[in-house]
Amino acid sequence: MLHGLSVSKKMKPFSIVVTGEPTYIKSLINCISYGPDDLITHRYQVNGSDAIREVRLNFGSLQVDEDHRIDFFGGNDEALFEFIDNRPSNGFKGMIVTLDADNSVSRENFKDVLVKQMAYLRKYALVIGVSGADYASIKQAEESVRQSLTELNVVAPVFSIEPDNKEDVSLLVESLLCLARPGISDSKTGKSSFKLSEELN
Repeated sequence: MLHGLSVSKKMKPFSIVVTGEPTYIKSLINCISYGPDDLITHRYQVNGSDAIREVRLNFGSLQVDEDHRIDFFGGNDEALFEFIDNRPSNGFKGMIVTLDADNSVSRENFKDVLVKQMAYLRKYALVIGVSGADYASIKQAEESVRQSLTELNVVAPVFSIEPDNKEDVSLLVESLLCLARPGISDSKTGKSSFKLSEELN
């Protein structure tokens, strides 16, 4: 199902879904990854039939320490969420949603994107990154997103980001890990061992 990923018995992989604007998904994963950033193939049967479908997903990994690794899986196909749910040894999952503020259709459909994943959002952490070229559009999109979150009773931070800016992406991931229960913690001290901001300097 997943090619090119091996996990030692000691290693704890954590999965983060990156979804939303396709261009931003790729930029964000390429920006954060310290492991192989690539396209991977997920193959699955369609509705219990003999038909096999293939979905190409953006992938990148970030080694946190000798015990922990974060795997980023990006895409918009529903099979992505099936794939994440079926991964073994998953101690944490969360979702980053990217939104193109300059795209009026994306802004209008954003609430529908959240509604579609409500079962996922009730269980896992969420952060939202809003990008765009027009400042006014970004601010309008942020306000619209916060309104949608309120209406859906979903708690999530909303940030204006550049998806290829390491500091912005660092903020998204660190915020997601702060909201996650459980998050990444050191087995000896119980404190977080995630130091992404230092890795990016």
